[in-house]
Amino acid sequence: MRCAGGGRPWTPRHERAAAVTIDNLGMRFAAADAAHDVFSGVNLTIQPGEFFVIVGPSGCGKTTLLRIVQGLIQPTSGRVLVGDVPITGPGTDRGFVFQQDSLYPWRTVAANVVFGLELQGAAPETARARARQLIELVGLAGYELHYRTSCRAACASASIWRAPWRSSRRSC
Repeated sequence: MRCAGGGRPWTPRHERAAAVTIDNLGMRFAAADAAHDVFSGVNLTIQPGEFFVIVGPSGCGKTTLLRIVQGLIQPTSGRVLVGDVPITGPGTDRGFVFQQDSLYPWRTVAANVVFGLELQGAAPETARARARQLIELVGLAGYELHYRTSCRAACASASIWRAPWRSSRRSC
């Protein structure tokens, strides 16, 4: 069986590798006078296509956990796998939306999207064509020449799609 619109064959969930596996993860921040354990012994498996939410009080380690999964910081102990691949640093196979937007205020929506694609090595014309597709995909068609201040919420959605998602990486 194939996904709608072509793509790779559909595989039943119980036969797929986990999308994200967190194995005995721990994080400790050390200061000159003390150490602070943010969390330890975290084990979690997120299946492909599964919707997952992290909820907790301020300071409990939600953002730290996400920064580890993104590869922005290394854990003190344990490991994170995306598919079967250990995370050792940032990668375009994962997306992360910071608490503060990361769009350049002097660039239009289109210019922000193109910038991310060019950072990945896309040729300018290829980047512009792909940017048009991505902008349409996230519902920003018509906002290409707007700046982030005029479409803040919509632009935040676009930043999710800017670098990590490629049509060849989508799953069912």
